[in-house]
Amino acid sequence: MGSSRAFHPTVCHIRLRQRFPVLENLARLYRKIDGFAIVSGEYTDGIPPALKNLLDHFLEEYFFRQSAISCYSAAQFGGVRARDAIAHDARRTRHAHIPSLLPMPRVPNAFTPAGDPTDPGFEKRHERLFRQFKWYETRCAEHAPRECLIDDFELS
Repeated sequence: MGSSRAFHPTVCHIRLRQRFPVLENLARLYRKIDGFAIVSGEYTDGIPPALKNLLDHFLEEYFFRQSAISCYSAAQFGGVRARDAIAHDARRTRHAHIPSLLPMPRVPNAFTPAGDPTDPGFEKRHERLFRQFKWYETRCAEHAPRECLIDDFELS
């Protein structure tokens, strides 16, 4: 509609990486790993802008990689709305998030001054999340070139 030149985000990202070598260094690091552990606070019922920019910028680097999502907030729901927004972006960027979640509600009171969790069930949920993350990560890494599908992830 109007312009014959279509905007392609990858072209824009390549130009940014040429201009800022630190972005290319980060992209190279991302290409070497099999999965991501995303930890986010809830920001106005969604993802903080800096994390959203990071997820949007490195599209190809996220393709067919696993992610474990842990969110926190000062409210009682532990950042689950941020998790929903991250899960939506994960499907859009073709990286699969595992079904487990590690929410941290009422984060100002969730840890002692020494950094120990105040919730006795936190360690069990933490172990379950990362055990499942490792399982998915290992299975998907076996299926090069990163062509792993899980329940709520579809290729379009």
